[in-house]
Amino acid sequence: MELLLSDQVIVTTATKTAGSVSDSPAAVTVITEDQIRASGARTIPDLLRSAPGVDVMDTNSSQANVSIRGFNNQFSNKLLVMVDGRSIYQDFYGSVYWQQEPLLLSRIKQIEIVRGPGSTLYGANAFSGVINIITKTPQEIAAGSKTFLTAERGGENGSAIESYAGGKSGAWSYSVGGGYNSSDGYGSEEKNKIYDAHTTNILMADAQRALPGGVLRLSVNTNDTLGDFDAIYSARDADWRSRNYTASYDQDHARNPLQIRAFVNTLEVSNPSNLNIQSRIVDVSAQQQHSVSSQNNLVYGLDYRTTEVKAFLTANQSKSRSSWSVFGQDEARLGVQTTLFAGMRLDHDSTYGETVSPHLSLVHHLSASQTLRASYGSAFRAPTLIENYYNYSIPIIPGVFNVLLEGNLHVRPEKIHSYEVGYRREMKDGYVGVNAFYNQISDLINAIPTEYAPSPPFPPNTPSTSTSENIGGARAMGLELESAFPVARGLRGQFNYSYQDVQDDQGGPVNFSPKHKANLALETFGSSRVSFRTDLHYVGGSIFRDIYQNNQIYNVSAYLRADLKIAYQVGSAAHPWRVFTSATNLIGDGHREFPQVPSPLDGTAQSAADQRVIWLGVESR
Repeated sequence: MELLLSDQVIVTTATKTAGSVSDSPAAVTVITEDQIRASGARTIPDLLRSAPGVDVMDTNSSQANVSIRGFNNQFSNKLLVMVDGRSIYQDFYGSVYWQQEPLLLSRIKQIEIVRGPGSTLYGANAFSGVINIITKTPQEIAAGSKTFLTAERGGENGSAIESYAGGKSGAWSYSVGGGYNSSDGYGSEEKNKIYDAHTTNILMADAQRALPGGVLRLSVNTNDTLGDFDAIYSARDADWRSRNYTASYDQDHARNPLQIRAFVNTLEVSNPSNLNIQSRIVDVSAQQQHSVSSQNNLVYGLDYRTTEVKAFLTANQSKSRSSWSVFGQDEARLGVQTTLFAGMRLDHDSTYGETVSPHLSLVHHLSASQTLRASYGSAFRAPTLIENYYNYSIPIIPGVFNVLLEGNLHVRPEKIHSYEVGYRREMKDGYVGVNAFYNQISDLINAIPTEYAPSPPFPPNTPSTSTSENIGGARAMGLELESAFPVARGLRGQFNYSYQDVQDDQGGPVNFSPKHKANLALETFGSSRVSFRTDLHYVGGSIFRDIYQNNQIYNVSAYLRADLKIAYQVGSAAHPWRVFTSATNLIGDGHREFPQVPSPLDGTAQSAADQRVIWLGVESR
């Protein structure tokens, strides 16, 4: 696994070509299938807590937000998340709805986390990093055994189950799977009930066929969630219907392999409050690797994307935009030990026009086990459709006073210029690495007041109309240390520490950007029937500035969280079953990662304190 044998793990996200972590032109962390299995995490955001530089924030049991190197928020919008190279970033809100994604945790093969700008290869929204969730192919599933996981929770009423299996029919390999998850939510434990319960059903099916020139893969994934979503807008008993349809063709063994992918992502949200959303994303892309010479490997491609949304925030009017892009990146060997990565991308959007994203990275091997890297990259975050087309009145005092939110078609993309140096040393039983970065951010987008209510009777500076504007910039600098090491026979550890100093143009702190974070993990490995893994997470304090309450600032306290999983294996080594118990928040039960901020719609609380959750279950792999 990556903890001890990272260079034996092949990664693709940092370059769109296969290579080792040490050869990557960016800071890369891999979470492998073994780590997922060993952890007690039941969600992908909880898995990501252990990675250096990654910020995870639970708003409540039904919503989590993830960012890299600061700038987290209620709708984290500066991180591109993909599944098998397919973007799951929601263009209309600028976020990822983790609970509503049709993903089975047990089917994930590995998660590749790239810290730093990624727009040269991936375009809009690969601002501070890229996370690529790679799942097992139908062929890999058909060659193995079925997987089954079930668990019951303590501390909150709920249960979870997921299973998948595969097979072959002629030249086709196929797999089918499903999952179910329900929870009364953390809010059920609150004195004043917070609405964050959910029930989720996932169904998926895909097929794969080997053709003379490559591999064809077709997949359909669905998620139906009935849940409460109180992050900003009080959407209780909301029915979320997410559908993903993907077709891809990969020439995986060709000298100059070609890859073509087309997908459609749809999301429909309806609820008794008529806070409805309909979103549809269509994306078609193609890329090719070309070995120009023994010293040069070129990757180039193009992409076309169109998005349409009809939502309560656009006065239920249909709004759309489209974009196209071309990119190229050359991997040039300057010698036996040195490689230069140089790339450029041009994006054109029907709303905000052209954006150019360059990247340069020099990777030098001091020895077979030591690597130095220096990088420069530029990236951008596209304005969301909501920021362009806001047309919504928030009833602060129902029937008396509303705040009008207006979109702005002239708002520019947010930009980042990043400078980074890194060092990594591979060892027989682990590794050590350090990365330092400096980011200059400009054209940040936020809602600002353009008109104010009369005073009296309203308090001074009470906004009556707000619109999306580019309000200024920020700078961020930081240091990330990470290591993996043997502790004793059959026991290994992982430690990382992240420091980030994120300030706006006026020198003030930026939302949910804690200066200090640290993670320590200990886990067993080998053939023992008893296994365990424990994770300690420390997250420093931060602030939240509420734009709906005249920029009132809330403090978010530091917390220490401990998670644990203990399992006992029964059955044969060829067909093992494991009985397990796992727990989250053994330390820090009741801590808040998001403050108790009233909803702008009805004044109810938006967040719930994270509760201790204990799972009992069985699993087979």
